[in-house]
Amino acid sequence: MTNPQCIQKVSAEHILKKEKELACDYDNLTHYDVMVLTKYCSETQSNLATHTLLASLFTGRSIEDLLNKAVTINASVSSGFGTLHSTIEHPRSPCSSGCDKINPEVDNAAPYIFLPSTILVSILSARAFEKTLIDQLNSYLAEINKNKGTRLTLGRIKRYLFKEAACLNISQTEACWISNTRLRDHAGSSYLSMSSTELALKHYRFINNIMLISGLGPFDVLKLLDCPNSKERIGSNRALSDQDLQNELTKIKLSVQEAYSKFPATIWQIFNTFTHYAVTLLNLCTSHRSTRAPYGTLDNFDLIRKVVWIEDKKARTAASRLIPLNSIGTAQIQYYISFLSKFYELVKYSYPIDAEHIQMSLKSEADLFSLRGRSGMTFYSNTNVREICDFELPSASNWNRHWIKQFLATQSRVDATAVDAFMGHENLLDESFSRFSNLDTAELRKIVDAIEKRLINLNVQALEVSL
Repeated sequence: MTNPQCIQKVSAEHILKKEKELACDYDNLTHYDVMVLTKYCSETQSNLATHTLLASLFTGRSIEDLLNKAVTINASVSSGFGTLHSTIEHPRSPCSSGCDKINPEVDNAAPYIFLPSTILVSILSARAFEKTLIDQLNSYLAEINKNKGTRLTLGRIKRYLFKEAACLNISQTEACWISNTRLRDHAGSSYLSMSSTELALKHYRFINNIMLISGLGPFDVLKLLDCPNSKERIGSNRALSDQDLQNELTKIKLSVQEAYSKFPATIWQIFNTFTHYAVTLLNLCTSHRSTRAPYGTLDNFDLIRKVVWIEDKKARTAASRLIPLNSIGTAQIQYYISFLSKFYELVKYSYPIDAEHIQMSLKSEADLFSLRGRSGMTFYSNTNVREICDFELPSASNWNRHWIKQFLATQSRVDATAVDAFMGHENLLDESFSRFSNLDTAELRKIVDAIEKRLINLNVQALEVSL
């Protein structure tokens, strides 16, 4: 093995160990380390240095990021709190410029967090001493480690947020926003949309846990509700509102009903529009990505156990996942299979080639979901839906996933790590569906049940077409 190969192997093993966030990892801070650091910073008079250390601990941001003048700070917003902004730029839908008919007026702000004004004022002042401050902080930590037997380093302090996030039901996406981590470092960061208050309440769950560990009084998070921009939405602007989702499903449903009213002259229009409705509803139930030939063959569905195997990212096998089906999704796939069986009997003599394709779909020898174009059966995709069904689709191809991610962010009883597994938004080396994973499918059931309840409240139901 050549030397470069050895280096590559060691690097891969180091990344693997780091991303596992093992509780026994020597690089993790203990509660004792955190208590000593927090008490030291609270009792020491050198505000610039100690407040900067606290800010790094509270936010998961590096000292360099905190001192970066490109990061905006509004030191006094309301009730003793200010805002620390991020440099994250979310991709914007065409609707930001008003050309999307689905949701034309949404333009969310970049993520930002609330911190005590005293800390933010100190950070602003510390930016004038950027060259010497880091050396000063390292000497402080060395002194603490020597006197208290701790293992504090700037890197470990910064990583503490990610170590504790899952325990406090803060998703990796939300931790990335708080820490000003690049969007590409976690796929879910591009999907999430929430109010600044929702993010702040989760963030202060983490901060006040630090205060509890340290034996100090918690921050009064209720004061954040009085901030003038507390209701502002931050993050992605690609999620449809509940009303827009209702309108989208109703539009497809009415197209099916209109085609059905002209049966049998519109037999293939019924087939195409009903297929589109079935796929759209299943995508809302399972978080399937917008792909060519979604769900593959019928073999990927187990209607007895009520689960579906999803492979919606060919470039990454780790994104494949086993997802539970809720009652709406199960009913829709059963209705669709029954529809295909009856449709086959209806067209097997008049359209034998197309009927053979449908029969192969029922036997799991061809993709379950197909469309019928001018030249015969073809695969299901957004492009073919636009051309064959003449539908105007939402501008964001994965609009269902944006809506799901936004909705699940508001569900306190849903496990944040299970949401990442459900969405296929894990980091490169996560192993939620591997043989060694302790992921409980009951957590995924909670997710699909929560989505089902929301869809029922929106009057979104499985559609049956009888021939």
